[in-house]
Amino acid sequence: MDDAVIDVTHAKSETQLKELASLARLIAFARENAKELNAEFPAHCLELALNSLLQDLQNNAAPEIAEEGQRLEAAFAVHH
Repeated sequence: MDDAVIDVTHAKSETQLKELASLARLIAFARENAKELNAEFPAHCLELALNSLLQDLQNNAAPEIAEEGQRLEAAFAVHH
C-alpha cells in the first residue's frame, strides 16, 4: 500500500509529476460534479485539494505540467 502513496513534498520525478497532474484532473472533475449537485462543502474541500495540488505542481513540476494544470483549471472554470 505504501507504494501507491506519492510524497507530494518531494515529488521530483517525471512519473510522480504526471501522477499528480492526473490526480488534479480527477479532483477537478469531482469538484465540478459536486458543484452541479449543489454539494457546497464537498465542492469547497475539493477546491482546496485542487489548489494545493496545482500549487505543488507549480513549485515542483516542469513548466509544461504546471501549464497543463493551469489550462485544466481554466477549462473547468469556463465550461462549468
